[in-house]
Amino acid sequence: MHRILYLAFIFTLSSAIFFSSCKKDPLLIDNHLDTTITGNEPPPYNGISELQIKLYINKLYVDLIGRQPTTVELDDHFTYLKSNNLSATSRGVIADQLLTNSDFYNRLFDLTSADMTNGIDTVDINDEITQFYTFIYYDSINGYTQNLPYYYAELLRFNNLNTCVDDLKNSSISIREFYRRFLDNYFYDQVNMGTENFVKGSFDDLFLRAPTTSELQYAGSMVDGASTTLFDQSGTSKGDYEIIMVNSPEFIEGFIRKCYLQYLLRNPTSGEMGLETQLLNTSLDWKTMIKKLVSTDEYAGF
Repeated sequence: MHRILYLAFIFTLSSAIFFSSCKKDPLLIDNHLDTTITGNEPPPYNGISELQIKLYINKLYVDLIGRQPTTVELDDHFTYLKSNNLSATSRGVIADQLLTNSDFYNRLFDLTSADMTNGIDTVDINDEITQFYTFIYYDSINGYTQNLPYYYAELLRFNNLNTCVDDLKNSSISIREFYRRFLDNYFYDQVNMGTENFVKGSFDDLFLRAPTTSELQYAGSMVDGASTTLFDQSGTSKGDYEIIMVNSPEFIEGFIRKCYLQYLLRNPTSGEMGLETQLLNTSLDWKTMIKKLVSTDEYAGF
């Protein structure tokens, strides 16, 4: 009997200890609910960090004007973007400032020169101008006048290439004429010697494709002085060919591809190409297209 009562007492005591241990300590519950971890600030702008914003500003400067921003420029733009919650409009405002900077046009010249004339610059152009003036001087004093028309024609082409940056900036010429001058110069002729190479080079540089067999035939004949038709336009000279090329519908498509590859590192989709082509054919507002590209989340990496 005593043994049974003892076992019952042990069982009751064990049950009480077990169930009381399953209950959570109120102090632990309160600590869990009320604890705040200091210094754990959430990332700004839905996860876009300060570093990402500053990298975007740096990228804008390098891509559009060919240099990094100063500390003051970086801080000012960062503050401006932050205060406007990184809106596309605020990004466009900064892009507009850079697109009207003289260095933007110099950057465009450098990029185009690298693509089309092996990277010549104004020093190279002025060196050739000096050289041709020397030819003119010596031929003139020696009575050799047969080459003078050629020398003067080359000097005119050098001058047109030399002034294309200022002329484009001042809206004296269009983006079409800017590229035509890169076709019509001594340096481009040296890079693409011969009619066939000239035609293939110009198709690749302007349209980012090779000419078809018939295009190569008709274009080559025109460059060599024969009367023929290309893109439904008639011409009888190399100059006519250059004008037809930069005024063709494919010039706009080629320029759009260049911009997408440069800024977004990809080709435009068919829908993007259709929209951009329609806008550029209407107004030729090519800088607005660039501003739109560099204001996107895709470009910014946001």
